Amino acid sequence: MNEKEKVLKYIKDFSKINVTSICRKLNIDRANLLKGKTTLENLVKVKVEIQKSLIDMIEKNK
Repeated sequence: MNEKEKVLKYIKDFSKINVTSICRKLNIDRANLLKGKTTLENLVKVKVEIQKSLIDMIEKNK
């Protein structure tokens, strides 16, 4: 894989990380989350999942 393909893959992987899919995975109402009408526990779960996704993406694209 050349450098251009690596960079493109990184960008595409980054675009796969989104709140909607994370909320769906965790069974959390996205609308309530974005309005702040959910529990702190749910907010933390989504935050942790975003962080995990970013770390995983970065590790895969080294």
